[in-house]
Amino acid sequence: MRIAQITDAHIFEDPATRFEGCDTRASFEAVLAEIQSLGNIDLIVATGDMSMDGGFVSYRFLNSLFSDCDIPILAVPGNHDEPSAASQSSNFYFLTSAENRDFGRWRFHFLNTKKDGDERGEIDSKDLSELARNIVSAGRRPQIIFMHHPPLNVGSAWLDDMKLENASDFWHIVSQNPNVKGVFCGHVHQDNEISRNGVRVITTPSTCVQFKRHSRIYQIERLLQPGFRVIEAQDDGSFSHLLVRLEPSDEFSVPLL
Repeated sequence: MRIAQITDAHIFEDPATRFEGCDTRASFEAVLAEIQSLGNIDLIVATGDMSMDGGFVSYRFLNSLFSDCDIPILAVPGNHDEPSAASQSSNFYFLTSAENRDFGRWRFHFLNTKKDGDERGEIDSKDLSELARNIVSAGRRPQIIFMHHPPLNVGSAWLDDMKLENASDFWHIVSQNPNVKGVFCGHVHQDNEISRNGVRVITTPSTCVQFKRHSRIYQIERLLQPGFRVIEAQDDGSFSHLLVRLEPSDEFSVPLL
């Protein structure tokens, strides 16, 4: 089972608007084309902030691209997203409650960490209870969780202030089951892998602009290109992952200062 994780596209309602000089529509189109060119991806998972302003037109643009894609797509919302606006754009919608899907031996969980009116993340109590039930009902299946906000610090002070607020509740559930192998997140626009209680937490770079690692304040990393992650879930219950970055392009690269 091969999954492509995409995250933090930050598509604007206005096509002319740029994010730190980056054309987020062009970079996202390039990422999606690269994923399709691989030819062996079974599923695309979008882990939030697909829109920058939550506008209907931004989701309509995403839907137009996804409609031409022959790979199934599942998405969870980020703090910038507006799931109600996305649901109006035909085929594109977010999983807004704790859900799971079984693929072969694996169970994948999808969590909504969007907290209305706040950049920080939160999983509501009903979804935490549902996650606990879904983990147990999977039996011996190996499991992976997808969500937007990371449930631990990544070492960038300003981003750590916006992580999952009720992370301790999340870990109380996850740490009780050794079959949860990994957690894949977005939000921080960085490539990180941190283990907690044997669970690997991986954050994936944005399909547009990247944030500088280990920075106390907001800083852009202008030398790193847009990217996505390929996850390979093996039949033996292990998984591997590979970060793929696009080649530099004047069309969407972030200008150097």
